[in-house]
Amino acid sequence: MSAGVRRSDDADLAAIQHIYDHYVALTLASFEEAPPEAAELARRRDAVIAGSLPYLVAEREGEIAGNAGQLRTHTSYRYTLED
Repeated sequence: MSAGVRRSDDADLAAIQHIYDHYVALTLASFEEAPPEAAELARRRDAVIAGSLPYLVAEREGEIAGNAGQLRTHTSYRYTLED
């Protein structure tokens, strides 16, 4: 089984959305209140990259198995503060 981590590209967004939608709908892991639209996921990815940070995907057997990006912009954090 081949697996790896790499920088994402635009072609990965549909797979990222498919995986992410599953966890938004069925778990509390994402802290999202509703699955984001594809354009919103693209905007988030672009913002991470614009901040000179990598937006990564995990790939297994040639398919996207997960991703890593910024967390604390979700609406579920709107009433929280951090010091």
